[in-house]
Amino acid sequence: SKQWYQRRVRGVGEGCVYGIAVPHHNGRAGMMALTVDQDKMDWAELYEVLSSNLPSYAVPLFARIKTSLETTPTFKYLTAKLKEDGFRIKSDIVYHVSHSLKTYLPMTQRLQNSIMESGDLSFTK
Repeated sequence: SKQWYQRRVRGVGEGCVYGIAVPHHNGRAGMMALTVDQDKMDWAELYEVLSSNLPSYAVPLFARIKTSLETTPTFKYLTAKLKEDGFRIKSDIVYHVSHSLKTYLPMTQRLQNSIMESGDLSFTK
């Protein structure tokens, strides 16, 4: 069955949420892996649905776009590789949250490098 955010946001197909390590931080940061229809996807709408249904600390900081999500034979999402990739830009497109703009924005190599070097997450504000 679809998660509540999948039913409410146009363009979102499958999705799973998991925690990733961020350099220079204890604990984990929230990240989503999503399959999306890029023509219908509205990142501001996704932000609105998540931020109005979750406490601010639980809104995922990052989103990775996948063409498909791998599952186990019992349909649980395989997140080990996703966790290993973290927020790093690879062949997938990665987005980051912007609370001030109330949306998700594409991750840049410059921002990724800044996070890796300093662990600075001030971009999320």
